[in-house]
Amino acid sequence: MRKIILIFSLCTFGFSFLIVAQGGSEEWLEKQSYSIQQIYRAAFNSEKAGKHKDAAEFFESLKIILEDSDKKVIALFHQATNTYMMGKRYKAFKLFRNLIESYPTFSRMDNVIKYMGLIGDSYYEEKARFFTGASLEKAYEVYEFIKKYAPYGKGTAQKILRLAHIAEEQYSYDVAIQNYKLILNNAPKSSSAPEACYQLANLYTKRSGIADADGQLSKKAVHYLRSFKENYPQSKYQEKASQILASFDDKKALRLLKLGEFYLRDAHKKVPAARRYLHRILKEHKRSTIAEKAEYILAHIDKKGLLKEIEQAKKQKKRKKEKNVTPPYYQTIKPKTFSNLPDYDKEKWLIPLENLNEKK
Repeated sequence: MRKIILIFSLCTFGFSFLIVAQGGSEEWLEKQSYSIQQIYRAAFNSEKAGKHKDAAEFFESLKIILEDSDKKVIALFHQATNTYMMGKRYKAFKLFRNLIESYPTFSRMDNVIKYMGLIGDSYYEEKARFFTGASLEKAYEVYEFIKKYAPYGKGTAQKILRLAHIAEEQYSYDVAIQNYKLILNNAPKSSSAPEACYQLANLYTKRSGIADADGQLSKKAVHYLRSFKENYPQSKYQEKASQILASFDDKKALRLLKLGEFYLRDAHKKVPAARRYLHRILKEHKRSTIAEKAEYILAHIDKKGLLKEIEQAKKQKKRKKEKNVTPPYYQTIKPKTFSNLPDYDKEKWLIPLENLNEKK
């Protein structure tokens, strides 16, 4: 009968799990050399006593001399955990990375990912406290590895969210956008999804303020803001999202207002076009702060147009009245016409004076 020879509970890291060596371990150990038996027992006893440096060295020796791959991976796992407990985080990360790459089917892979997450988080929080670039780079390296080998793992969404934050801080906006979208695609119901959606919309908003000639960035920002408000109504970012949406509404309304004012200038006078743009503000952006101004201008146009119509009616009435008045006598006498004038070429008075007495 197979017997469990070791149960080790580790709670120091914020979570607990069982390290269990199964599969006839007593029988296996009895078949090993005396030196291997001594190292094996010394390794687990040191780990249990909290002597992590000694335990890590013993497990490293076991990893080298053992031939059974199942026992090698257990030795490597314990070496990595004890190295982490010693405070050598980056060395522990490299040992865990080696374990994942060499033994991808290891039964305790969830625990390996948890350890790597703790290492990445410690570097990330260290960066926040001390603003060290080296810690930021190491956190990024650890999180990238977790994203690659455990994209759907529990807690991976939070690591990817931090990856996006780091990329955004380093002005790698395209990388940040990819990571935010990865969370929304892979883990839309995770606790990290609301922040990812909001930060993605916020990033598009920032970029649209720098350069957005065709308006595509603004459209994406509005799309994700509306998606955020619809899908995550309980998020703490709801008020900020509403403010950003309102600012986009004001920007669009302001563009229409400027077009309307352009067509009211004397050089480009087209009142129907101006009215069309101003009415669009009242129809599409009635909640914006620009709507009140558009309404005022429209009222002014209508008032001015009405006054103009009244003035034109008065002038027309006056012209009609003047047309029906009988003109004075001197305006009724027709001027004389000169249609019966003689032919100038044949008259004598057109002949030079010296030739008047000459007979032809």
